[in-house]
Amino acid sequence: MVWKLKSLFSRGSEPSPRSDAAAPVPTAPDATAPDPTALLKRGMELASRQDWRAALECFRGATSLDPNHAEAHAFCGNVLRQLGEVDAAIAAYDRALAIKADFLEVFYNRGTLLHQTNQLRAALESFDSALTINPSLVQAHCRRADILREMGRPQDAEASYGRAIALMPGNADAHAGRGVALMALGRPRDALTSFDAAIELRPDLARLYSNRAGAQAELALVSEARASHEHAVRLDPRDAALHFNQGAFLSDRKEWQQAARSYQAAVQLKPDYADAHCNLGLCQQEMGQADGAIDSYTRALEINPQLATAFNNRGNLFRSRKQFREALHDYRQALALEPGSSDAHYNMGQLALLQGDLAAGWPDYEWRERIEAARAFSRRLPQPRWSGESSLHGKRIFLYAEQGLGDTIQFCRYASLVAAHGAHVILEVQPGLGELLAGLDGVAELQVAGSVVPPADYQCALMSLPGAFKTTLETIPCRVPYLHANPKQLQQHQEMLGPHTRPRIGLVWSGNPHHSNDRARSLTLRQMIAHLPREFDYFCLQNEIRDADRETLRSSREIMIRELPLKSFLDTAALIASLDLVISVDTSVAHLSGAMGQRTWILIPYLPDWRWMLDRTDSPWYPTATLYRQLVVHDWDGVMSVVSKDLGALSTIT
Repeated sequence: MVWKLKSLFSRGSEPSPRSDAAAPVPTAPDATAPDPTALLKRGMELASRQDWRAALECFRGATSLDPNHAEAHAFCGNVLRQLGEVDAAIAAYDRALAIKADFLEVFYNRGTLLHQTNQLRAALESFDSALTINPSLVQAHCRRADILREMGRPQDAEASYGRAIALMPGNADAHAGRGVALMALGRPRDALTSFDAAIELRPDLARLYSNRAGAQAELALVSEARASHEHAVRLDPRDAALHFNQGAFLSDRKEWQQAARSYQAAVQLKPDYADAHCNLGLCQQEMGQADGAIDSYTRALEINPQLATAFNNRGNLFRSRKQFREALHDYRQALALEPGSSDAHYNMGQLALLQGDLAAGWPDYEWRERIEAARAFSRRLPQPRWSGESSLHGKRIFLYAEQGLGDTIQFCRYASLVAAHGAHVILEVQPGLGELLAGLDGVAELQVAGSVVPPADYQCALMSLPGAFKTTLETIPCRVPYLHANPKQLQQHQEMLGPHTRPRIGLVWSGNPHHSNDRARSLTLRQMIAHLPREFDYFCLQNEIRDADRETLRSSREIMIRELPLKSFLDTAALIASLDLVISVDTSVAHLSGAMGQRTWILIPYLPDWRWMLDRTDSPWYPTATLYRQLVVHDWDGVMSVVSKDLGALSTIT
């Protein structure tokens, strides 16, 4: 988890439920001869003035005079609770209940104290006992529901809130709590109805609007959610949690600057708000304010050294700055706190792979399917996953594409290794790659995503195969080409290109604009053109051209870049095969060119994807590729200057 959206449902102070057994205590007739009744009266007077120690002395005096005085023990428990002496308060309540087993008020107060001290199971038992005595006690139903929700039992909590509402339809707390439980059950529409009911009863309670905003956001009612957050903050601008939740909403929409303002407001109101400092750090990191982000993460950890998310996020920031020792330390700290953290495991795996330690990296890399960002790619298949241990001889195995098109192009090479183990290989790929990968070595059956999964003995994601084969730098299957252009389309493109009089160079300067790392890995066409020599013929290999780049293509007088119709990857492969060199940022075209054995120059950002590793100018995955790396963050001019120099040294390209 990168930021946290907190439920703001909370119950205000409530009067303890009364029963006949807890009726007012009459005054003593003779003040000169203290008895338990007189001491209780004096103790209550002192308690009303919050003179807790003196009140406790009176109540204890009453229990000394009459050890079986249940009310005296109960009042001792109430005062000890105010003094923060939890164990002594519980003991006093237990003595009262040992004397009077149906003491409703004590069961309720005892349950409240246990709840406040996070003794949830014992608190639940106390409220259940209170409800056995009085099944109509609305406050007990609500408290019981709160506990069930905190215990991770939202369905039981929702039912308990429902009983409270049936008893008292005008109870705003019950409607609000039910809304929170319904959100946990994945029923945001029903939750919205509950929050609206609570707001109708308590339109002045700011936190209800914040909770309603959460339901609206889940229902993609973005403008309504935005308005609810803004109204909540207007109602109570001094509530740090309201600003925090507004920040989480804005962070979800990548409105980093506005989200940062919300988190800053939260930490100004509550300087020890560790989660807010952590989320502020994420916003600063996304806005390129690395130093500020490190300060925010560090401050969060000073407040709460158990905050695994802050360690993980700070580790990512250190990794982006190539401070790998510090990154490894933070990932290890995150895992020490949360051994099951999929984010920390995945980041550890990427760091090991980036540094070329493939053996250490593959196991942690397998945690990727559990992280939130990868849920769209994860598959739940009935067949057992093949991890390299079981024999595949005579078995059917279903291999499937998992992430981007470039990932599929890179790792489909493993199909031939799987087939060499005697398996009947069924490969499923993205629709755009079906024609390109037809005839791939080792594949017995090829299908596109969306088809029915055929019968198979095993299954495995393509990107899990390197780990299954225990791939090291020395054993990477690097034989190229393993993908080829269609001969008919190759001939058509060569005819369109005409005489080959000058070296031909294909260009890709940007990738998918929706990629999480697009800002780092893409540059503009104008940045590229400024460094390209004139003595070559240039061709656009871009699949999508952004508006600003389209204008550059139309208006550029320095360099002519031809565009040919590229309707599919087969067209792209045919054009690549007709060229002498491909220059590309880290996209699927770079992978395709490398897989075809074409001479390929890949432009790499300061922090590369793990597969390009560090420092080296070659790639063990693609023998015909040369890597051009940023030495300074976002410095594409420096990269292109080296590219230009190397192009200038080439009179011909063969």
